[in-house]
Amino acid sequence: MPHRHKRLWWLALAALWLIATAADRAWLLADQRLPAWDQADYLNSAVDHGRALGWIAGGAGWHGWQALLDLSPKIPPLSSLVSAGVMHFSGTEVDGASWALSLWHGVLLVVVACWGRQLLGSPGGSGFGLLAAAGVALAPALLALRTDFTLDLPLTASCCLSLWLLGRWQRPG
Repeated sequence: MPHRHKRLWWLALAALWLIATAADRAWLLADQRLPAWDQADYLNSAVDHGRALGWIAGGAGWHGWQALLDLSPKIPPLSSLVSAGVMHFSGTEVDGASWALSLWHGVLLVVVACWGRQLLGSPGGSGFGLLAAAGVALAPALLALRTDFTLDLPLTASCCLSLWLLGRWQRPG
């Protein structure tokens, strides 16, 4: 793929993510409900991890890796750590914390688009990758996951990333 086409492909993918994120932000601005129990639990986990790392105010500071891992007895810490990092910049309220979901959605779009491009190869792979990413951005079930602060979207994105990387590693030549 020529350099110019590669740049246009990445710009189209970024535009797709920006449009989906703008729609999500508009929805969150209009919908001011309190988060459900699961969402609040995941938000609290992210805030606790952020406080333990010193990224969010109100924490007791760093007490070592074991103390950090003790915060995650049943929830894998990757999503909470990423969310804590995002909340450091965007705030701990639900609307600010939801930027972490936008980040995970971006990861998912990149992985699906790259996977689609890889599956068909040149020349049709680029368009297929963007089409696959658009399908993910418009899928009704995934629309709901982008606005509910649960582990479903981080899990989906990280599993797809793992499978895609495993397939690239396994692929001959």
